[in-house]
Amino acid sequence: MVELQRDSLNPAADVSDLLRKALLIANKLSIPDLNIWIENELGGYRDLKGVPPYRIITGQVMAQDNWGRWVPVLFQNTDVLATIATVRLPDPVAEIEALLQRTLRLKECDGNLSVDFSPEQEAILGRDSQNGLIRHTRFIRTEDLKGLLDAVRTEILKWSLKLEKDGILGEGMTFSKDEQQKAAAVHYTTNFYGSVGNVAQNSEHFSQTAGIGVQPKDLARLATELTAHLNELNLDARQRQRAEAQIATLKAELAGDPDFAIVRQAGRTLRNITEGAIGSLLATAAQPGVWHWIYQQLSNFGAA
Repeated sequence: MVELQRDSLNPAADVSDLLRKALLIANKLSIPDLNIWIENELGGYRDLKGVPPYRIITGQVMAQDNWGRWVPVLFQNTDVLATIATVRLPDPVAEIEALLQRTLRLKECDGNLSVDFSPEQEAILGRDSQNGLIRHTRFIRTEDLKGLLDAVRTEILKWSLKLEKDGILGEGMTFSKDEQQKAAAVHYTTNFYGSVGNVAQNSEHFSQTAGIGVQPKDLARLATELTAHLNELNLDARQRQRAEAQIATLKAELAGDPDFAIVRQAGRTLRNITEGAIGSLLATAAQPGVWHWIYQQLSNFGAA
């Protein structure tokens, strides 16, 4: 267990190697539900709907004009923007690590990566974006990929610390019968930063927590107030597009049975995008009471 913790804290250690060690421990301790999550991370998520929120990224929708220049794509409908800008990354961790290393080494796209659209998304783009654009893509930041890998690394560390607290230490990746019995008896609580539908179904060892920090009755007002006052923040084009995509995500979730993991991730991303601008605005805003309220609600989500 100490070795797993040490590797979790070592930024030079590959996350894919860390997952394989965690898989070995989970198998030896007979924790099958954790195996499902690890195998998804190692082999990739076959179902895009099962991709956890730390693998859901808001990209910047761009297009080339007839002169070869990349320009932002504008949408009248923010729901369309949310659909098009959202990137779900199902790829195995090893592939994401290799892509990140190659991008950083070659310094491609100034630290941004291009992600293509599905044919269905291309059809929506052709219908809803402005004319005169000949090629569409989404750019995601290398920082987003780093954040994905860091989320996996952190979850493994938290899990290993929990086992250690329960007296399950291991000796050279070997566990006694007593330690195996302890692992089977303890009820573990996991928080994989969001949706864990493929992680702990029918589980004896795991349960999920999904607190979002904001009362459901306030979510609709938050989305409405941000939409009405977003212009006051004077965000640049990319930041505004990312903020609009997250607001659209909140509205889409509120329209049905909300997935609080997705709501929480959208709120955290909104906080990261707007926090500095809101802080500067509070002293000069025409309606400071509104911004104080918005700031308080976003703070409740916690930092991403």
